[in-house]
Amino acid sequence: GRRRGALDLATNKTKHITLRKDGLFADVDRLLDDAQRHQEQDQATLKTVQARNDCEHAAYAALSTADDLLQHQPDDKTSVTTAANDLLAYLNAHPDATADDLLAKRKDFDALIHPIIQRAYDRAGQQPSSSSSSSSSSDDVAFDGDSST
Repeated sequence: GRRRGALDLATNKTKHITLRKDGLFADVDRLLDDAQRHQEQDQATLKTVQARNDCEHAAYAALSTADDLLQHQPDDKTSVTTAANDLLAYLNAHPDATADDLLAKRKDFDALIHPIIQRAYDRAGQQPSSSSSSSSSSDDVAFDGDSST
């Protein structure tokens, strides 16, 4: 162990202690070892939680967009609503889905609803972006699942 001394300035007495690898220091070492061992699993869990949250956000944003933008296109509104509800049902039925599974579901969801949402924005004379002006000449506008932007 390591021997350390401390001087009490009030009494002018010195006390010595020996620091050993047991007790508090052993607990700290164990906690650090555990954290390092679990780091990879923690990162995978974080990726999965983020993918799940992303899917939920996209589904709810699509439902909101369907309500706001597809009022006069009942077939398109049904398609988007069904796809969003199917995605939410998948999330509920598969609580242990991996991040890769969730990312694949999100990609499929986006491929299905993107053309519908894009047509709706085109009909409305809007672009799905945060800019309220339609001065952009780009035809490449991506729907990110967020109807608030």
